[in-house]
Amino acid sequence: MVGDILWSSKFGKENLVLPTNIYPINQFIPNEQSLKPDSFNQKIYLINSRVCVCFSGDEIEILKFLKEIKLRCRIYGDEIDAIHLKEFLDEYKLEEQFIKSSLIIFWMNKQGKGGMFNFPKNIHEFGENKNMSGWFHLRSDVFGEVYASGSGRNTYLDLLNQKIDFKSSHEAGDIWNAIQTNVGQIARLLALEKITALTFQQNWGGGFETIFYNGREFQKFDEITYIISHGQFDETGDIGLPNPRLILYYKYYGERLLITAIEILHASKEKVDKKITFNSNPGEFVVNFFVVSGIDEENISVDQLNPNFSFECHTMAMGYGIISKTNSTYNPGYFVEHPELGVTYIHNKSVQLVLSEEISNDVSTGSRGAFPNIK
Repeated sequence: MVGDILWSSKFGKENLVLPTNIYPINQFIPNEQSLKPDSFNQKIYLINSRVCVCFSGDEIEILKFLKEIKLRCRIYGDEIDAIHLKEFLDEYKLEEQFIKSSLIIFWMNKQGKGGMFNFPKNIHEFGENKNMSGWFHLRSDVFGEVYASGSGRNTYLDLLNQKIDFKSSHEAGDIWNAIQTNVGQIARLLALEKITALTFQQNWGGGFETIFYNGREFQKFDEITYIISHGQFDETGDIGLPNPRLILYYKYYGERLLITAIEILHASKEKVDKKITFNSNPGEFVVNFFVVSGIDEENISVDQLNPNFSFECHTMAMGYGIISKTNSTYNPGYFVEHPELGVTYIHNKSVQLVLSEEISNDVSTGSRGAFPNIK
């Protein structure tokens, strides 16, 4: 389950800055647009260890439902089953109280059996009239069965339906392949958001959370770093070494997500033993922090979390935005977990990023394949 964090309102928020960009995005939002980006809050929720839910739509409707389902699931605890959820949903009368919104619920019982419930109940196949509301379904060779709803639904499914260049260290069919594939797709989306206005102009994006079932319980994917790199063909048809432009570190403090966003302005580079090391010192990077709470939680400042801002992370999803001379985009994604690769950040002092030279070469080769007419 993947959910973005950007919420919208009629007037939006002046000078809203995204984790992916250090400039206000208002200038890219048409004045006549009925809804505008407003704030960051969660859209996917762990109700308990065996139930999770994803929302899109109206905040008031979602908030009311969220409180009620949390209360009901607290009563049943780990014993919750399909019959309990059906009983609750029948009593709640979604047709009357969930008019402007969509939701999807996944559940697993103690016997390892689970299921899905969606509202609205009708699911449209991708490729039908895109103006219809509710859920759309796509069957993908890479992502399997995909269901999507909300303002980014059509664009998200369009991107998943394209030929995707993604590398995972696990075989297809393995649960970690599925996790890495989805996390790698998030890196691709973040790269597109960094170099285009594709997501937030449609009132979605900003960042993405992931929930998966680990065989015992549902959990959110934690302590991961997204590396967003940029490259552009020069006059000779070479992209050189794609430069890391943005580092996003995701860590949860209780239910709240803290995103540490490090914009790289300049970095020295060194190649040793098939690894490329990038180093940035004070004045060569900009750091911002974003606290993403549930809509049923009070929004708090980063100072109230009292985190240790420094971090070291060896789990990385990398997204690339390679721009051709005609402004077409090559957008591969990678997932890497390796003790010798990763990010070390010492707060306000230094940033060190160690990447595989093999991946950089692979991106360069793939770029030439994507744009074979470039000489």
